[in-house]
Amino acid sequence: MELLDSLSQIEDLGVDRNKLDPLPDILMISLCASICGAEDYEDFHLYGKKKIALLSQFLSFPDGIPSSATFRRVFNAAAL
Repeated sequence: MELLDSLSQIEDLGVDRNKLDPLPDILMISLCASICGAEDYEDFHLYGKKKIALLSQFLSFPDGIPSSATFRRVFNAAAL
């Protein structure tokens, strides 16, 4: 859980009213999916949907698995 704790320390630059998915959840899905060969935002979303039972053991998903558009917004915001 140290990695998840570290991810929780990253500042979420999103607009508060649009924050439906916790940033640590988005980052952890992205990391796990990338390790498993994901190459784009749609792959991150599909990985999350396929592995929701496993990921739910340590992530919250208050609004379900983030969409591919959410992954895109988060990573594009980080690139600015």
